[in-house]
Amino acid sequence: MPRLTNSFSGIHNLDMRTEIRRERTVELTLEGFRYDDLRRWKTAETELPQDIKGIKITGTEWASRAPYNNVHIYQR
Repeated sequence: MPRLTNSFSGIHNLDMRTEIRRERTVELTLEGFRYDDLRRWKTAETELPQDIKGIKITGTEWASRAPYNNVHIYQR
């Protein structure tokens, strides 16, 4: 791949921010940091519209079990 420089992006009429995000997508996907990068750019909601898999604690029998019974301290 050619180096991504201001002159290269200008010659090829590329948006530098878009190219930086594209390069980070390729690099971070296989390293397991893609989701964190999307959150950093504040684009996770548009690029990953599906629900994130996890567990539901509130309203289940697990809500009364430790350490989940203090779940309110972890919520923002």
